[in-house]
Order: sequence, then C-alpha cells, then structure tokens
Amino acid sequence: MKLRNLIILAAVCLTMPILAQNTKQDSTSLKRELTLEKEYAPTIRDAAKVGTLPELKEPDAPKTKVEFAKFSVPYEIAPQLTTLPAGSFFTDIPYSKKRGYLKAGVGSFIDIDGDLGYQILNTEQDRLSIFGSHRSSSGNVTYLQDDEKQKMKINDNLLGVGYLHDFGGIRLNADMKYTHSAFNYYGYTMPYYTYYSQMPEYTINKDINQVNNIFDIGAGIINDRPNDLNYSFNLSNTSFKQKYLFTDDLDGVKENRFMAGWDVHKGFNTNMNIGFGGYLKNYKMTVPDTVSFVNYHDYSNVLLNPYFGVEGDNWDLKLGVKVNMLLISGLDNENNIAPDIRFNFRPMEKLNLYVAAEGGVTDNGGSSMFQENRYLMPGIRVSDSRTPFDGKIGIQGSPAGNFGFDVFAGYKITNDEHFFLTSYIPVVDYFTKKTLLLGGMINPAYYDAKVFSLGGNIKYNYQDQFEFALKACYYNWKVSGDLNYEDVATQRTYPNEPWNKPNFVTELTASYQIPQLPLRLDAVYHLETGRKTIGVDGVENMKNINNLGVSGTYIFNETFSIFAKTNNLLFQKYDLFYGYPAQNFSIMGGLSILF
Repeated sequence: MKLRNLIILAAVCLTMPILAQNTKQDSTSLKRELTLEKEYAPTIRDAAKVGTLPELKEPDAPKTKVEFAKFSVPYEIAPQLTTLPAGSFFTDIPYSKKRGYLKAGVGSFIDIDGDLGYQILNTEQDRLSIFGSHRSSSGNVTYLQDDEKQKMKINDNLLGVGYLHDFGGIRLNADMKYTHSAFNYYGYTMPYYTYYSQMPEYTINKDINQVNNIFDIGAGIINDRPNDLNYSFNLSNTSFKQKYLFTDDLDGVKENRFMAGWDVHKGFNTNMNIGFGGYLKNYKMTVPDTVSFVNYHDYSNVLLNPYFGVEGDNWDLKLGVKVNMLLISGLDNENNIAPDIRFNFRPMEKLNLYVAAEGGVTDNGGSSMFQENRYLMPGIRVSDSRTPFDGKIGIQGSPAGNFGFDVFAGYKITNDEHFFLTSYIPVVDYFTKKTLLLGGMINPAYYDAKVFSLGGNIKYNYQDQFEFALKACYYNWKVSGDLNYEDVATQRTYPNEPWNKPNFVTELTASYQIPQLPLRLDAVYHLETGRKTIGVDGVENMKNINNLGVSGTYIFNETFSIFAKTNNLLFQKYDLFYGYPAQNFSIMGGLSILF
C-alpha cells in the first residue's frame, strides 16, 4: 500500500463517528509542563507517560534525585519531545518565581554534567522555554574477562525549545530538539582467533568515536474542554543518522520517521464516552549499497484504536481494541491485534483494585535503540516487537496521607522480542584490511517471549523530612524460537534463554532533610540479578548489577546551592552488557543556580 493510501485511510478514520477517549486518560505527547517546579532534577529523558493504570496517591514529599550508574549506560534521551523542568533544588520554598536554571558538575572520572534552561515567556496564554543538557565522561574501565583497562568515552549534548499557547481550553504546542552524541564501542573483544585457522586481516580501534545525530520536531493541538468534542492531533518527525558503520570508511545508516497521531472522544449520558485514537508512522531508511543490511526496509505502521468508557460511583471501565498493521516494502505485511481494557474498583476511599489488558507494537528504530543500547552493532535495525497481550492485576492504597503502596502481578506475551548478545567478530570479506570501530559486537537475538511478573512499590514520608521508597519485581521468562541460538562466528549452538534480562529488580531510595540545616541527603540502591549471556566459555551467569549512590545538597539561599554525589559506593564490578563494564567508584561535585 502506498503512503498516500495510508494517509487517505487515516483521514477517513478521523471522520468516523465513533470518536472518543476516557477523559481521565492523559495525552502522551501534548501535555507539556513548561513551568518552574519546586523540585528540579534535570534529566534528558523526561517523556510524558500514558496513564494506562490508575495513579496511586503518593505522599507529598520531595523526590529522591540520585542517579543510578549515570555513565556507561545508554544515555537517557526521550523519543517524544519534552521540555526539561526547572525548580529550586530541594529547597523549602513553596514556589519559585525564577525563570532560569543552571546546574554544572565535574567528577573524578573526567565526568562533566551541565543543564541550562530559561523561560522566555511565562504567561497564562503563552509559554516559551529553551533548554540544553550536556553529559560527558572519559575514563578507564576494567574488563571482567581479563582485567585489562580500556577508555570509555561519552559526549552527549541536547538543545531544545518548547512553545505552548492556550486559546482557552484549546492548547497549541510545538517543540524542537537536537541531540548530538559521540561515544566509542569500548567493549571487550572476544578471542575470535581461537576458532579460525588464520588470524583475521583487520584491526580494531576502540578509540574511534561513533557519532549519532537525532533531530526531532513536532506540533500538536488538544481540546479537553468539558462537554465538547474532545480531541488531540499531533504531527512529528524524527531523523536519526549515524556517522559510521562497523568500519571507519563506510558511511552510517539514516532513518527518518514521520508520525501523525490522533485521539477524539465524546461523552454522553453523563457517565459514558466513546472514542477513536490511533497513529500513522512512516519509516524511510537510507543505507550504503556496499554491504548487506538486516531489517532495513521502508515500512509503515498504522494503529486503529476504537474504545468505549463508562464510569460508576466507585468504578470505571474502558473497553477497546488496538489493531496495528505493519506494511513493509518488499516483504509480507504483519498485523497485531491487542485488547485495550482497564477496570478500576474503589471499595473505599483510599483503596483501588485494578485490572488491565493491553498490547501493541514497540518501535525499535534507531532513536529508540539509542536509548536502550547505544552499543548495538551499526547496520542492524532491530525488528519492531509485537505484543498481543500485556495484562496486569493489582491493588493500590494510601491508608495514611504519608504512606502508599501498589502490589501487582502481570503476564505479557511478545512476538519477536529482542535480547542482546555480545558475539565474536566473524571473518568476512568486507572486513579484510579494514579498521573496525567495534570492541564487543552486540547483536539482537529474537524469541517469542512470555514473562510473568510479580512486584510492588511502597512509599513513606515523614513530615517532608524523611522519605523512603522501595520498588521490587520478580520476572519469570519463557522464550521459544524456531531454532536454538547459533553464533555465526563459532558455529556453536546454545539453548534459548532471555539473554541479559534480570529475573529480579529492586530499587530503594531514601532522603533526609537535616533539621535546622539547609542540607539534604539522598541515597539510592539498585540491584538486578539472574542475568545470563554467552561468553568465551559458553553460557555464563552475569554478575549482578549492584549499585549504591549517595548525594548531598546544601542550599545557601533560593538562588544558589552546591551538591556532591557518589556512584558505585560499594566498589562493585559488573557488566551492563557482556564485555561492557560499568564505571568504578566515582564522585562529582557542582553547583546549582536559579535566575
């Protein structure tokens, strides 16, 4: 189907009479917060989230802002366009009237952090913000495989602008974001020569920097006025480009994604609504013609999402369906049908029982993979995964104003789920007498996956002086494929496993505001266990991700504060992906200014 036919299809859908959505559902990409907030924690990944489950009333306490394993992890950059918040750095000021913020820090790993933003306009009708962020690091890490050292380099930069105009219940917004990221593939190189009769005729230079350039632009309009036909429409375009392929003499791939999204709904009978949402995504790939590529096909992804909602005195229900159509150039088309169901029951004021069943297609394009694993081998486009069912059942409560909990169980089915493996570098003709950028070559392994999860969250706050939060989740993976995994370099075959996926994840955060002193202490502990991979000796159990970070912030006044923070305070050694070790212990100090 040609692109113009898809656009016609989308236009027809927009005129259908079944147009609606639950008015309680948040917009994914249109609701922007461009105001100065009390709490400031500059993060480049600050994407708006869809309220797929009822929100638990949390204790009103400042949030812990210690970052886990900031360096040597995929840089957190949101696929949607969002603006960075600003605020007053854990102060006790009820609301900051400042328009700008600056935060800068320098660390022992030659780490440099920087965040800068300013609200040019901040009126009831217009808000215009500009913002930028910088994260860089350049220091040695130690391989777990042979104790050798290798320099790990990251230099990530973001610039953006966001605008919002309120017409009185109808809001128009537009924003742009540019991301420039330079980094090296510093991973451990498997001893491939032990599996071949001759040494390969290429060299590996891990000091060459790969460069990713991402440009996002988008605009949208939303009407959520009561008793109106409510709607949201948005258009966006994301351009992703890499400088190199796997060698320094080949240009990298380019990927362009255009998206048009909509959601229209109308209430009736005082407690019901009916609606229709969806999107059209079109992907255009540009690759060099000198080598072969995996999954680099132009394609379109169309989502149609009709639904019905009804609300009672102490319950609400949404019934819908999500139909995805993947229209792939030169290949067979693929479809995914998933439920869109949510039910909330509140037997008492501060208790909620919920059931949800959803699904859909996960976008695994270049920009998305950059967030998840920047060290993926260039030239490989990870296939979009299809989830026909993602269910969850749970109970949420807030029996006291300073305590809240959420306990849940879930079951998810995904086709073509990807799992990351570091493999041997094969001897192939187009590598001959070349210089490779890759240290460890990370490839995706695909399985049909089923995962059961059981977890919970608790939060406690005492008089805005002490805050405690604990999140924990157990995962039981079952994966299957047509064949067991085969390493093309070694010709070895391995059993199907959920490679690099943990079976248990927990995170504990705590914050303490010292009485009578403008000093706040924060700590976060993060643990992931049960990961497996394929290493030099076959299937290996990976070391647990085990990280403790502590920070302190001293506030001189409403304008100026200083901070110090540590990472990997337990001096643990572990890989984020096999052969890609995390940083050792590091410390950073800096200052924060509101103006």
